[in-house]
Amino acid sequence: MDLSPSEVTSPFKNNEADQSKYLKTELITSVEPQLVESGTSKCLADNNRRFLKRRFSVMERKVLADRRYIERKKMEMERLKDEIRRYEEELSQLRTNQSLLALDLDKVECCFSQATSQWHDDQTEEVSKSSSIQKHQRIQDQQKISSNDGGVAISQNLTNNKERTPNARAAVNEPATEHQESAQSGSCSAEVAKIKLPKFLMELHTEVASNVDLSDFTGLEGEQRRFGRFSFPLSLIPTVERINSVYGDISATSLVSPSVSATVYVLFCAVIREMEHLRLEEVTEDILLKWRDVIKDALRLGFNVAFAMEHLKKVVCAYFGQPGCKLLHEIDSKISTLEAEVNDWKKKRAEIYEEFKMSIDAVENFIGVPVSTGLFPWSSSNRIMHG
Repeated sequence: MDLSPSEVTSPFKNNEADQSKYLKTELITSVEPQLVESGTSKCLADNNRRFLKRRFSVMERKVLADRRYIERKKMEMERLKDEIRRYEEELSQLRTNQSLLALDLDKVECCFSQATSQWHDDQTEEVSKSSSIQKHQRIQDQQKISSNDGGVAISQNLTNNKERTPNARAAVNEPATEHQESAQSGSCSAEVAKIKLPKFLMELHTEVASNVDLSDFTGLEGEQRRFGRFSFPLSLIPTVERINSVYGDISATSLVSPSVSATVYVLFCAVIREMEHLRLEEVTEDILLKWRDVIKDALRLGFNVAFAMEHLKKVVCAYFGQPGCKLLHEIDSKISTLEAEVNDWKKKRAEIYEEFKMSIDAVENFIGVPVSTGLFPWSSSNRIMHG
């Protein structure tokens, strides 16, 4: 009797191990009585039993394989869910970073504006205080010097010194108005440049359509000469040779046909040639953007020109660093001028002191005391009177 597993009903529907045992027992017990009743030999019964066991073993292996397949699919599904969840977190983090970057740029601009205002206020306050203190000190010095016999001569000497040095400031308390205006203007320019630098560096990586053509460069007309797979104007041959000697064939990595990429190659060499002929003070933002467009076109075509983009970043930093450098030079010049004036006044003070040393020392003896001090010898009566 051939029994299939589909014909056997099992009460153990939720337990696969119990179900397997039940099927095995059910098959064996259902066949043995029939074999005995029909008088089948024991050998035949054993053969049938072994056949049923083999068939059950095959079914058991199939169930086990199905279970393992389902488990693998579940694990794979969990792994895919984890990857999706991780990608969603990374995307959220990138969006957050982008928002923070925009917020940071706004904060930087605000901080620079506040710092500029605070710096100007501090400078104005310091100049005002310095002017007041020095004016008060000058009045006191003149009063002290005028209190002795040589006061008139000293005052006249100071007047003559001012007349002899018309280019010097009449007094240290007079602020250098022209230097302050220049320093403030330079400071504003430097702060604007510092704010624009990070924005401009980001624009170097912006994907925009390029409008640069051969007419934007000079010296590309006339006869051409072939170099490798491309033809170049004679004015670019030295530049092409220098590029090739240092970086090799930059077009070797490009899969674009030379007939298509030739113009971009010529424009790139024109950019390098223009860099070789321009000084930093001659560079403008429009020129920097023109260079960026050509270099990015070459990168899009697969040219090995990453070195040019890195160098362009350095040029951009130097371009926007010019106002700060100029401001530092102006401050250094102002410091040198003030130091020269201070040294000049120190020299004049020493000359005046040596000229009127006796009178000035005499003034020191009468500061804060009656002019009769020293008139009478110090005695007990004097001590009582002054006690």
